[in-house]
Amino acid sequence: MRGHIFKLVYRSLLKNRSFALISLFGLATSLAASMVIFNHYFFELSFDKHIPHSERTYRIVTRLGEGKFWSRTFACYGDALANRPEVEEFTSFSHVTNMLVTVGETDYILPEFVISDTAFIDFFGLDVIAGRKEDLGQPNTVFVTKEQAERFFPGEDPLGKDILLRPFQGDRADSIVPLVIAGVVKSLPENSHFGFTMICSQMGHFSGEINRLKENILYGLHVYVRLFKGVPTTQLEAALPGLALPFLEGAHGPPVDAFNSKLQGVRDIHFTTDINREIRPVIRKSMIYILLSIGLMIMILTTLNFTSAVIVHSHQQSKATGIMRTLGATKRDLFRLALWRNTLLVGVSLFIAWILISLTEEFLQSLFGSHRSLPTMGSQLLLVGPAIGIPVIIIATLGMHFPGRKNFRVFGWLTVIQFAIVIILLGFSLMIGRQISYLDQKDLGYSENNIFVVRIPADKPRGSLLVEEMEKQAGVIGASTVHQHPGDVFMSMDFGVGEKNYPFSLRMVDPGSLEVLDIALLERFSSPEGPLEGWVINETFYRHLLQDFSPDEIAVSNFSSGEDDTDPDPDNSGTAFIIAGVMEDFHYSSLHDRIGNFAYAMRDQETTYNRWLMIRFAEGQSAGVLQAIDHMMDTHFHGTTFEYFLLEDKLNEAYSASGNLSKIVRLFSLLAILIALTGLYGLALFITRRRSKEIGLRKIHGAGIRQIIIMLNLGFLKWIGVAFIVACPITLWALQKWLVNFAYQTTLPWWIFVLPGIIVACIAMLAVSWQTSAAARSNPVNTISMNS
Repeated sequence: MRGHIFKLVYRSLLKNRSFALISLFGLATSLAASMVIFNHYFFELSFDKHIPHSERTYRIVTRLGEGKFWSRTFACYGDALANRPEVEEFTSFSHVTNMLVTVGETDYILPEFVISDTAFIDFFGLDVIAGRKEDLGQPNTVFVTKEQAERFFPGEDPLGKDILLRPFQGDRADSIVPLVIAGVVKSLPENSHFGFTMICSQMGHFSGEINRLKENILYGLHVYVRLFKGVPTTQLEAALPGLALPFLEGAHGPPVDAFNSKLQGVRDIHFTTDINREIRPVIRKSMIYILLSIGLMIMILTTLNFTSAVIVHSHQQSKATGIMRTLGATKRDLFRLALWRNTLLVGVSLFIAWILISLTEEFLQSLFGSHRSLPTMGSQLLLVGPAIGIPVIIIATLGMHFPGRKNFRVFGWLTVIQFAIVIILLGFSLMIGRQISYLDQKDLGYSENNIFVVRIPADKPRGSLLVEEMEKQAGVIGASTVHQHPGDVFMSMDFGVGEKNYPFSLRMVDPGSLEVLDIALLERFSSPEGPLEGWVINETFYRHLLQDFSPDEIAVSNFSSGEDDTDPDPDNSGTAFIIAGVMEDFHYSSLHDRIGNFAYAMRDQETTYNRWLMIRFAEGQSAGVLQAIDHMMDTHFHGTTFEYFLLEDKLNEAYSASGNLSKIVRLFSLLAILIALTGLYGLALFITRRRSKEIGLRKIHGAGIRQIIIMLNLGFLKWIGVAFIVACPITLWALQKWLVNFAYQTTLPWWIFVLPGIIVACIAMLAVSWQTSAAARSNPVNTISMNS
């Protein structure tokens, strides 16, 4: 019996090849798109869930006053957490990038590695492939990942082998640390907020640096803690300042109670965008929710289109169905036949979808920014495929058994929903492109073009020497040193005078940085000769100070409140707040945030160490300037690698997630239109055949082809109008929700809503006209006789 049903299904599909091919194309494309979107969505949600007991595992983040939190915290917490009743276990580590390792005669650049304590392996549930995890507590030992071990010693046992680490320090180019490989571990999965290729012991060479960090008020180490089950975070958070005080009392810097720390759940790290010094890129949750919404819309379109197609097919087979009923087939037999036919179509479509994903793997990886191999997503296919396919099969099979009049009503609602989805996607796509273009064209308040930023691999002041040397090079317009470049982290402080408090953000630079970045100095309060000394505040900060102080008081930094605070200290560390000038406002942070109080702390190149060298060069001179940088770095820091980048590229990374979202939305909006067209084809075919007798009668009574086409198009335009009314408020709500992520927003013009409706109407009219023109040209006598 089952074989007989399969034979009938096969013959039915073979007879209606156009129906089968259109259904397969629409289904396969839709299923492939849905599978990719849902896989990416679930991958993003899976970040850090591989960590043992991730639901009660936290990272300590710390900030000064009301500034931004840092991913690192006081290194002393690595000792202070011992014997706490709330804490089950904890670990601390330092994350380092681009370290040079020598094995034999070969040098390797390690993109990231960690210097950790002995609890690190157990805390993060690392798989030890070779060696004993306890050996990480021995001096100068390292564990390497399986992939790195194979690169170091291909085909050999790496245990006990020596490697040389070259952490370049100061003027000592021969700073070489011998390390012994004590174990091999499995790499962390890609859905981790940090990674490593090697784990170094904190004992031995690095112990002096770790101890120094523990004794100073610095954001020194990454500290993680796992609480006992059922213990609230508030209990430990309240105790954190007191835990650090015995270790940091008397240390240079702001008082410990000026800082506040909190526990951040490891599952939240990947979705928190306002943490300084995050190890890996993070994403806003709103982004993946938008992506999920697109996937759901495509799923709905898939279901509606396939339902439309099978209803059309059922209408075409009405005579054959009547014959089968005459020969004794029951309604149950017909239902089973339809169910098997739809199941076969969906099953074949899932297989084709898998092939499409495999063929477009490289493109999809670049689109979603992932290095995962998509053809290996077998588990996702087994879950997503049936989850999409089964509802499609059931809804389509039930829909094709509605009576003819109900079928027509169903088609109307299917059309409204399809067109509404397409209008929403088009409107959202247009608005995202408009907002991204607005951000790209917005003036940042400084010039970010043609600037190389180079990391100075030293911990001693030599900025003046490097600046002087670079400014002699051909093509170089200017150079300066900064401790934090634009796009880098900025610190926060509070400037207090009596009961008044002025929180502000700051970066540390040398006086030449304003000229390199082309930031205008509006007021100069210090001597016109010589470099700027002290603080240069922005216009916003200056306006806030003017509310309580006169211009003359600000010019001479006289902020007396009538008490003993004639020389206020912004951070209680002994540094007077002397304002040297006022600069133009500029976007020191992302365009997601508005401009607030900001100041540059001017640092002397001769006596302080700034981490970065900024070099502005003339247009078209990048290659020659880069060669000069390479020669200079090799001369002064021979034997070490250096990091550099174009400032413009670094700043663009802040908006890469929004840019990728724009590409994804546009791509899948186009795909949604193609999917909707396949449903529109079936809908036009159904209505044309259903009204073929009416068309014939109208032609006999003198109606022209043009009149008939217009008549049929008016019915579709009615549904498009309803879809437009439904789509507009949904689109407006979705766009407003998305735009709140940006402090600076472009306008929301009326055509964002009207244009998608016009596009959909034009596409629908073309598709319907193409389908109905054939019926309108047919012989009306033959049409009437066939439908009598």
